[in-house]
Order: sequence, then C-alpha cells, then structure tokens
Amino acid sequence: GIRRRTSNGHTMALCETIEIQPQPDPAQARNQLERHRHLLREAWRRHRFRRWANSDRRDAAQAANPTYDDRRCRAARKNADGAHAVAVLTAAAVSDAAYAVMTQDNDKARCSMCGQPNGHWLHQAWHCPANKPPMEEPDDPLQCRLGWPTATTDHRRKQIDD
Repeated sequence: GIRRRTSNGHTMALCETIEIQPQPDPAQARNQLERHRHLLREAWRRHRFRRWANSDRRDAAQAANPTYDDRRCRAARKNADGAHAVAVLTAAAVSDAAYAVMTQDNDKARCSMCGQPNGHWLHQAWHCPANKPPMEEPDDPLQCRLGWPTATTDHRRKQIDD
C-alpha cells in the first residue's frame, strides 16, 4: 500500500494496496483505473482528515477527537453548495471573534449579523437571532463545528445512506 514516514520514524499506511492487473478489455481497464483513482482520492481525504483531527487547531479540538467516515465525508461533499458552505465544511470559516484575534482588532469581535459583543462560532452558527439555523444545535461535535451530517439526524439520513 501507499505509506508515509512520520516525524518519529514510523511508517503509516495511507491507502490499501492497489494491485494493477493488465486488462485486455478497454471497459474493464477504465473501471480499474477509476477504482484506483477513487482509492487514491479517499486515501488523501483520510490523511488530510487525520492531520486536521490531530492538529492543535481550535476547530479540531471543538470537534472532540472525530473519526473519519467515508460515508459522512461523501454526504458533506454533497452539501458543499457554494464557497461559504465549503469554507464551513472544510474548517476554513472563522467567527468574527476569531477574526478579531487574528487581526488584533477588538472592534471586529462583535457578531457582524446581530451586534452581540462576542461573535464566537457557536453564537454565529447556532444562536444568533439574525442567522436562524436550519435545525437545533446538534449534539454531534463534528456536525456542530463543521456541519457534517450524521446518520442520526433524520433530515440528513437519506444523504448518508445514498
């Protein structure tokens, strides 16, 4: 399989072993190629997710040690309809309070939607009266922070089971 050496000298599997068998039929060769491409993309997603989950980022800590689930990742990708959704789903979005810290401008810490003094992520995503969320604040930390759907959320179940 595809492996990478970690900083402590160990190796880590990134992808299952991919065996390439010559295929005389062009349709079978295309299918095999697509399967290998899929495995490589999925290995990359899993690797990036692990790096994020094991990082010291605030959003990774808020997601409470999440585990990767390819069905859940697929459902999240299906929900990525526009730049703002992609930013939230990929942990690229920051709250007004976090942006104020990044820019060292305390005036920007207010919620830009309702004016509350502390525009932190939970407020802006789930509690701001000027930004009605599509559902109650979820108990699942990954869904709460990144908006990744879960199989236990009825209105999202169809997307995961597809």
